[in-house]
Amino acid sequence: MLDTSGSSEKHFLAWFLIFRFMWGNSSGSGEFSWLLPGGAAIRRQWYTAGMSTLLWKIREWLTVEGAKFREVHHAPTYTSEESAQARGEELRVGGKALLLKCGDDFRLFVISAALGLDSGKIRRYLNVRQTRFATKEELFELTGLVPGCVPPFGPPILPFPLYAEESIFTNDRIAFNAGSLTDSIILDINDYHRLAQATLFSFCKT
Repeated sequence: MLDTSGSSEKHFLAWFLIFRFMWGNSSGSGEFSWLLPGGAAIRRQWYTAGMSTLLWKIREWLTVEGAKFREVHHAPTYTSEESAQARGEELRVGGKALLLKCGDDFRLFVISAALGLDSGKIRRYLNVRQTRFATKEELFELTGLVPGCVPPFGPPILPFPLYAEESIFTNDRIAFNAGSLTDSIILDINDYHRLAQATLFSFCKT
Protein backbone atom coordinates (compact mmCIF):
# COMPACT_ATOMS: atom_id res chain seq x y z
CA MET A 1 0.00 0.00 0.00
CA LEU A 2 1.32 3.47 -0.90
CA ASP A 3 2.31 5.54 2.11
CA THR A 4 0.60 8.91 1.76
CA SER A 5 2.35 10.48 4.75
CA GLY A 6 5.14 13.00 4.37
CA SER A 7 5.66 15.98 2.13
CA SER A 8 4.70 16.26 -1.51
CA GLU A 9 8.37 16.94 -2.30
CA LYS A 10 9.32 13.48 -1.01
CA HIS A 11 6.60 11.86 -3.09
CA PHE A 12 7.73 13.72 -6.20
CA LEU A 13 11.37 12.75 -5.68
CA ALA A 14 10.46 9.11 -5.04
CA TRP A 15 8.43 8.81 -8.24
CA PHE A 16 11.10 10.68 -10.20
CA LEU A 17 13.79 8.24 -9.05
CA ILE A 18 11.61 5.23 -9.89
CA PHE A 19 10.90 6.62 -13.36
CA ARG A 20 14.56 7.38 -14.10
CA PHE A 21 15.67 3.97 -12.84
CA MET A 22 13.06 2.05 -14.87
CA TRP A 23 13.66 3.93 -18.12
CA GLY A 24 17.42 3.86 -17.80
CA ASN A 25 20.22 6.23 -18.58
CA SER A 26 20.31 7.56 -22.14
CA SER A 27 23.95 8.59 -21.89
CA GLY A 28 25.19 5.08 -21.11
CA SER A 29 27.75 6.50 -18.68
CA GLY A 30 26.64 4.81 -15.47
CA GLU A 31 24.79 7.75 -13.94
CA PHE A 32 22.57 5.44 -11.89
CA SER A 33 25.43 4.01 -9.84
CA TRP A 34 24.38 6.19 -6.92
CA LEU A 35 21.24 4.05 -6.49
CA LEU A 36 23.40 1.13 -5.36
CA PRO A 37 25.20 0.75 -2.01
CA GLY A 38 28.44 2.71 -2.19
CA GLY A 39 27.37 4.48 -5.37
CA ALA A 40 28.26 8.07 -6.25
CA ALA A 41 26.26 11.07 -5.03
CA ILE A 42 23.25 12.30 -6.99
CA ARG A 43 24.41 14.41 -9.91
CA ARG A 44 23.84 18.06 -9.33
CA GLN A 45 22.70 18.80 -12.85
CA TRP A 46 19.52 16.78 -12.26
CA TYR A 47 18.38 19.54 -9.94
CA THR A 48 18.59 22.38 -12.46
CA ALA A 49 15.38 23.98 -13.70
CA GLY A 50 13.20 21.36 -15.30
CA MET A 51 15.72 18.68 -14.30
CA SER A 52 17.45 19.22 -17.64
CA THR A 53 20.70 17.50 -18.36
CA LEU A 54 23.73 19.58 -19.15
CA LEU A 55 23.50 18.46 -22.77
CA TRP A 56 19.96 19.85 -23.01
CA LYS A 57 21.10 23.06 -21.36
CA ILE A 58 23.90 23.53 -23.89
CA ARG A 59 21.64 22.66 -26.81
CA GLU A 60 18.94 25.10 -25.69
CA TRP A 61 21.47 27.88 -25.08
CA LEU A 62 23.11 27.49 -28.48
CA THR A 63 19.74 27.37 -30.21
CA VAL A 64 18.41 30.48 -28.49
CA GLU A 65 21.63 32.32 -29.35
CA GLY A 66 21.34 31.38 -33.02
CA ALA A 67 24.56 29.37 -33.13
CA LYS A 68 25.45 27.04 -36.00
CA PHE A 69 26.09 23.56 -34.65
CA ARG A 70 25.41 19.89 -35.21
CA GLU A 71 25.22 16.96 -32.82
CA VAL A 72 26.71 13.49 -33.04
CA HIS A 73 25.52 10.64 -30.84
CA HIS A 74 28.15 7.90 -30.53
CA ALA A 75 29.50 5.10 -28.37
CA PRO A 76 31.16 6.25 -25.14
CA THR A 77 34.56 7.86 -25.79
CA TYR A 78 37.27 8.16 -23.17
CA THR A 79 40.13 9.78 -25.08
CA SER A 80 40.47 12.67 -27.48
CA GLU A 81 41.46 10.26 -30.23
CA GLU A 82 38.33 8.14 -29.71
CA SER A 83 36.15 11.24 -29.73
CA ALA A 84 37.69 12.54 -32.97
CA GLN A 85 37.13 9.18 -34.66
CA ALA A 86 33.53 8.95 -33.44
CA ARG A 87 32.77 12.46 -34.74
CA GLY A 88 34.53 12.00 -38.06
CA GLU A 89 36.68 15.04 -37.32
CA GLU A 90 40.42 15.70 -37.20
CA LEU A 91 41.98 15.59 -33.75
CA ARG A 92 42.97 19.27 -33.91
CA VAL A 93 39.31 20.30 -34.19
CA GLY A 94 38.55 18.87 -30.76
CA GLY A 95 38.37 21.33 -27.90
CA LYS A 96 39.75 19.76 -24.73
CA ALA A 97 38.36 21.44 -21.60
CA LEU A 98 40.59 21.03 -18.53
CA LEU A 99 39.73 22.14 -15.01
CA LEU A 100 42.78 23.38 -13.10
CA LYS A 101 43.26 24.73 -9.62
CA CYS A 102 45.37 27.86 -10.00
CA GLY A 103 46.44 29.15 -6.63
CA ASP A 104 43.22 29.04 -4.60
CA ASP A 105 40.76 29.08 -7.48
CA PHE A 106 39.48 26.60 -10.07
CA ARG A 107 39.61 27.78 -13.69
CA LEU A 108 38.69 26.14 -16.99
CA PHE A 109 41.16 25.97 -19.87
CA VAL A 110 40.30 24.97 -23.44
CA ILE A 111 43.00 23.73 -25.78
CA SER A 112 43.10 21.81 -29.06
CA ALA A 113 43.02 18.07 -28.45
CA ALA A 114 46.12 17.82 -30.64
CA LEU A 115 48.19 19.99 -28.28
CA GLY A 116 49.60 19.71 -24.78
CA LEU A 117 49.10 22.21 -21.98
CA ASP A 118 52.08 24.17 -20.60
CA SER A 119 51.34 24.81 -16.92
CA GLY A 120 54.34 27.15 -16.65
CA LYS A 121 52.77 29.56 -19.14
CA ILE A 122 49.55 29.50 -17.14
CA ARG A 123 51.34 30.21 -13.86
CA ARG A 124 53.18 33.14 -15.39
CA TYR A 125 50.05 34.56 -17.03
CA LEU A 126 47.98 34.36 -13.84
CA ASN A 127 50.90 35.19 -11.55
CA VAL A 128 50.33 32.18 -9.31
CA ARG A 129 52.90 29.85 -7.82
CA GLN A 130 51.07 26.55 -8.22
CA THR A 131 48.68 24.92 -10.67
CA ARG A 132 47.33 21.40 -10.77
CA PHE A 133 44.59 19.45 -12.50
CA ALA A 134 41.37 18.92 -10.56
CA THR A 135 41.04 15.39 -9.25
CA LYS A 136 38.20 13.18 -10.45
CA GLU A 137 36.51 13.70 -7.09
CA GLU A 138 36.84 17.48 -7.28
CA LEU A 139 35.58 17.53 -10.85
CA PHE A 140 32.51 15.53 -9.92
CA GLU A 141 31.84 17.56 -6.78
CA LEU A 142 32.07 20.87 -8.67
CA THR A 143 30.34 19.91 -11.92
CA GLY A 144 28.64 16.52 -11.60
CA LEU A 145 30.76 15.40 -14.58
CA VAL A 146 33.38 12.74 -15.20
CA PRO A 147 36.66 13.29 -17.09
CA GLY A 148 36.23 13.39 -20.84
CA CYS A 149 32.84 15.08 -21.03
CA VAL A 150 33.51 18.60 -19.72
CA PRO A 151 32.21 21.16 -22.25
CA PRO A 152 34.39 24.19 -23.14
CA PHE A 153 32.22 26.85 -21.52
CA GLY A 154 32.23 28.98 -18.43
CA PRO A 155 29.03 30.79 -17.37
CA PRO A 156 26.16 30.22 -17.98
CA ILE A 157 27.09 26.54 -18.46
CA LEU A 158 29.84 26.01 -15.89
CA PRO A 159 30.74 28.36 -13.02
CA PHE A 160 34.43 28.92 -13.78
CA PRO A 161 36.52 31.64 -15.40
CA LEU A 162 37.25 30.47 -18.95
CA TYR A 163 40.51 30.64 -20.88
CA ALA A 164 41.05 29.46 -24.45
CA GLU A 165 44.31 28.67 -26.23
CA GLU A 166 44.73 31.01 -29.17
CA SER A 167 45.29 28.18 -31.65
CA ILE A 168 41.68 27.00 -31.18
CA PHE A 169 40.64 29.81 -33.50
CA THR A 170 42.77 28.66 -36.43
CA ASN A 171 40.01 26.10 -37.13
CA ASP A 172 36.57 26.95 -38.52
CA ARG A 173 34.80 24.84 -35.90
CA ILE A 174 35.28 23.30 -32.48
CA ALA A 175 34.11 19.81 -31.47
CA PHE A 176 33.54 18.68 -27.90
CA ASN A 177 31.76 16.19 -25.71
CA ALA A 178 28.77 18.08 -24.39
CA GLY A 179 28.41 16.96 -20.78
CA SER A 180 28.18 13.33 -21.92
CA LEU A 181 30.61 10.66 -23.06
CA THR A 182 28.16 9.69 -25.81
CA ASP A 183 27.15 13.07 -27.27
CA SER A 184 29.30 15.55 -29.12
CA ILE A 185 28.60 18.98 -30.53
CA ILE A 186 30.47 20.52 -33.48
CA LEU A 187 30.10 24.29 -33.23
CA ASP A 188 30.99 27.09 -35.63
CA ILE A 189 34.16 28.73 -34.28
CA ASN A 190 32.82 32.27 -34.67
CA ASP A 191 29.78 31.36 -32.60
CA TYR A 192 32.02 29.74 -30.00
CA HIS A 193 34.13 32.89 -29.81
CA ARG A 194 31.02 35.04 -29.50
CA LEU A 195 29.29 32.97 -26.85
CA ALA A 196 32.14 31.56 -24.77
CA GLN A 197 33.69 34.98 -24.10
CA ALA A 198 36.93 33.27 -23.13
CA THR A 199 40.15 35.06 -22.21
CA LEU A 200 42.63 34.22 -24.97
CA PHE A 201 46.34 33.59 -24.54
CA SER A 202 48.92 31.00 -25.57
CA PHE A 203 49.41 28.15 -23.11
CA CYS A 204 50.23 25.20 -25.36
CA LYS A 205 53.50 23.31 -25.29
CA THR A 206 55.90 24.31 -28.06
